[in-house]
Amino acid sequence: MNPLGRCVKRWVGPHVNGNVPPANTTPATFLYYDGWNLIQEGLSGGTPDRVYVHGGRTDEIVASWAGGDWSQHQYDAQGNCILLTDTNGLIHEQYDYDAFGFPYVYDRWGNYIGGLPGRNRFLFTGREWIKELRLYDYRARLYQPELGRFLQPDPTGFSAGDYNLYRYCHNDPVNKSDPTGLVVTDDTWQRQMLWQGGGDGTVSEQLADMQAQSQQAAGNGGARMSRASTHAGGGGRAMGSDSSLGGYGGGEANSGAPSTDPDQAVKVASNGKLSPAEANGHWRSGRGVPIVVSASKYNFSRVKRAGFNPATRRQTYTFPRGSRDWRVLGTVTLQENRGGQSFRVLSDTYDFEMHPWGESPVRNVATIGARALAGEGTSFKIIFLGNIELH
Repeated sequence: MNPLGRCVKRWVGPHVNGNVPPANTTPATFLYYDGWNLIQEGLSGGTPDRVYVHGGRTDEIVASWAGGDWSQHQYDAQGNCILLTDTNGLIHEQYDYDAFGFPYVYDRWGNYIGGLPGRNRFLFTGREWIKELRLYDYRARLYQPELGRFLQPDPTGFSAGDYNLYRYCHNDPVNKSDPTGLVVTDDTWQRQMLWQGGGDGTVSEQLADMQAQSQQAAGNGGARMSRASTHAGGGGRAMGSDSSLGGYGGGEANSGAPSTDPDQAVKVASNGKLSPAEANGHWRSGRGVPIVVSASKYNFSRVKRAGFNPATRRQTYTFPRGSRDWRVLGTVTLQENRGGQSFRVLSDTYDFEMHPWGESPVRNVATIGARALAGEGTSFKIIFLGNIELH
């Protein structure tokens, strides 16, 4: 393991008279990464045995190369690899799982060949199956699917929202996943965007930001933030107004309003995008719990590369005046990623903050009206997951 907790060297050798042979009896395999994504493995960097190509979702290997041949990985809606095919679509292996992820492997004709896949080891939720140990590597922890339990307690402790520190996904593996062993996700788009959400998309940056926000929230007496990987940063202030707020009359949230469970660390916006009605409902009853949205759900087509400050690599972006996004978010701060091919949206605060009248008279009038409609409430952060391609 390297200091980031990634397995970078692995040695598997046969038993000799019941004893493990000395190291280096069999050549070691070295593993190379892009962030947390495994991209190559072999005897050395110059002589790869396998090469991996990743898609846009978390733990989605779309193609792999081994022995001179390319294979394609096919997934179901839960992110489980179910087929390994060649480039012409001919099946190499088929995979099935029980509820907690134990694999059952079949050949191309559907004949059961056991739980030891020969060509592909990235299986349940796309995670690595270590067949010698009958365990999945979930990065921060090892997972035993026959028990439905991690072998190590949750490093985040009880702040993860589960009194059982070894349980996998709150005993709901069908609807939830935990790609890091630290963060339970229960929404498809959130699971897909997790890797792209913080910094330049690396898990280590996201977890560091998550811990920082947890400490900040705890210090402010706010809700804990431990079940989503986020990136915090400065940004514009959010406000909201909507003529359709009658459904929230008297400050009571209707059935479409976000949950106010104080043990839930973050709230995922409906369909990944925050509407004015949902924002004001959460202002009244969300108790300061942050809301996570998908950056890809918003229109950033007007963002230009030349608009980023060369020194800070940031620019301020105002949504089209009068639009629903303008009423909810107003102005946000964008951060250009390394390489200049994409940018991310820094977290914003929904708090009806007034701006200087000389700069934003129209917005201030809208803010006053929105604040009156929303009623008393608590400000909350809006956290954007995902990178946006920069044109």
